[in-house]
Amino acid sequence: MEERYKAMLDSLGKDTTEEKEEPLKLNDRVLIIDSLNAFIRSFTIINHVNKYGHHIGGLTGYLKSLGYAINLIRPTRVILVFDGQG
Repeated sequence: MEERYKAMLDSLGKDTTEEKEEPLKLNDRVLIIDSLNAFIRSFTIINHVNKYGHHIGGLTGYLKSLGYAINLIRPTRVILVFDGQG
């Protein structure tokens, strides 16, 4: 089982543009992100302030981490989940 996970992680960093594979379908590679957790982590760690003095570290950090994950994994579909009331 560990070898399978190691092979999956090793394949994430490889450039697949040279390989001739059939095109991926919409649900072939789905990325699900716990967005509330990612936002709160960014909000508490990153101390960015805009010119009006508003704290925007949560938003900028969340968007950067979201972009990094999408570029690294190259999903065919991204699902962002915000839990909580309402």
